[in-house]
Amino acid sequence: GVALSVRMVLWGGLGVLVFAFLRLWGSGMLSDEQHHFRQVLAFAFGDRSVLPSLTTLPTWHFLVSLPLRGVDQPSLEMVRLANLSAAAAALAVFAALARELAPQSWGWRTLQLAALPLFLPYASLVYTDIPSLVPALLCLLMALKGRHRSAGVWGLLAVLLRQTNVVVVFAAALIAWLERRDSANPQEDSGREASNLQLVLAYAPPVVF
Repeated sequence: GVALSVRMVLWGGLGVLVFAFLRLWGSGMLSDEQHHFRQVLAFAFGDRSVLPSLTTLPTWHFLVSLPLRGVDQPSLEMVRLANLSAAAAALAVFAALARELAPQSWGWRTLQLAALPLFLPYASLVYTDIPSLVPALLCLLMALKGRHRSAGVWGLLAVLLRQTNVVVVFAAALIAWLERRDSANPQEDSGREASNLQLVLAYAPPVVF
């Protein structure tokens, strides 16, 4: 296949995301956006109460509200722009992950994600799905690189943003355990036990939370 440069993937992915963002401009709130947008506005205006209609922890809503606290009337497009930025970050992390797993086709795989029907329609909507994908992918990437403490931290953030990401943390922990098992020396039992304990300490907090 045709090899893609980093610049081609970057501009191609961003182009798809920006196109989807502009298509939604002025469309008004769609589906559950009303609940998420109201929660962001509540935090932005100093109201710390959590809407009962939310099905996730309001972590992303709080983070998005921080730069909006000095804005008189935050618009839907402002909050959607934050989600668009998260989608761009998710593409970048996915590209790094794809280069680890499929160095020959990482560019096409990244562009496929950008246009994926389960990704693109939510990239600009005020939902928590895409923002939570950033730490979830970083958790997997750090696990593949053997940086398990960092993977545990990103896994915890992923669960704080969206609780179903605990599945990703389990997957990262499984990857780490399999790699340790395959590389361990059978004669070094004590070292292997200590290594397994480190994995438990790294990945247990997100799961327990």
